[in-house]
Amino acid sequence: MGVGESPEIAATAKSTGLSAPFAILLWKIRTHGKLESKVTRAIPPLIQTDARLVRMFEPVQFRLNSRKAARYAGENRGSLQLEESKMRCFRSVLALFGLSAALLAADPFVGTWKLNVEKSDFGNSRTAKSGSITYQGNGMGCMYIASTVFGEAEVERLQIPVEFDGTAHEGRLGNRRATFVSKKIDDNSYELVFRDKETSVVTPTFRYIVSPQSNTLTFIWLSSGGGKPALTLVYDKE
Repeated sequence: MGVGESPEIAATAKSTGLSAPFAILLWKIRTHGKLESKVTRAIPPLIQTDARLVRMFEPVQFRLNSRKAARYAGENRGSLQLEESKMRCFRSVLALFGLSAALLAADPFVGTWKLNVEKSDFGNSRTAKSGSITYQGNGMGCMYIASTVFGEAEVERLQIPVEFDGTAHEGRLGNRRATFVSKKIDDNSYELVFRDKETSVVTPTFRYIVSPQSNTLTFIWLSSGGGKPALTLVYDKE
């Protein structure tokens, strides 16, 4: 046993076949689980000379790398927490979009409807040649887009929001300014109630009814005085 060597170091050298410097190095690692930085930096060039040393020091390198990873995680804990927060927010947004998509898919009005001229009753009005109604979900209700074709250059268009929160919107009905409010009757029907902008008198009421069984949409124009509907138009779901 050399000067300054402990029995433990001598036993390490004997059991491993290492020379004293390497035996001391390995004993320190096994005993203390850590090395001074200057000794740690010297490990790679030393162990590259002997395959036995490479195998012996692989666990040491793993521990050193693990400590570095733990230190990095500690130093960047704020960033990691921010990323986790972003991921939670992202998942919440996806869930919200999924819920919105499910609600829109369940809305019986959403989609495009084609006018069935033969099944419709135009009353005293001109008979249209074709037409369509499209409901586009917008998160707060629907956007109603309608077009009715009477001739090659005669097309009537109407685009209005359908919202059931009591909001009054402005527009024109014929040659007069009017306000209208959407009122839900049930899941398959609603009304648009129009009032003259100047007099506040209820003019016509538009009623829309979806029949899931026949896959049709019926539009009924009800006059303010009651009686027979002025128009009853039937649309088929495309």
